[in-house]
Amino acid sequence: NPFLLRYFMRNCSTSSAEDATNAAEQAELEYMLGLNDSVTDLLVAQQKANISIQYTVAIKNAVTQAYQEIMAIQF
Repeated sequence: NPFLLRYFMRNCSTSSAEDATNAAEQAELEYMLGLNDSVTDLLVAQQKANISIQYTVAIKNAVTQAYQEIMAIQF
């Protein structure tokens, strides 16, 4: 069902990636403004965002491939 695929892609997998990206942006702002002088905190936040985005893309690719395989079986 294409609707379910779109729903999953918009709501399930992207929220955690968006949260991690927002946290990384917040850490960058705090570092630039001098509110937090920990480079480690900044790098950890950026790495979490990067991993979260990679994971989201991997899930999207797996779901898309599974959907395409199911559609190929039906015809």
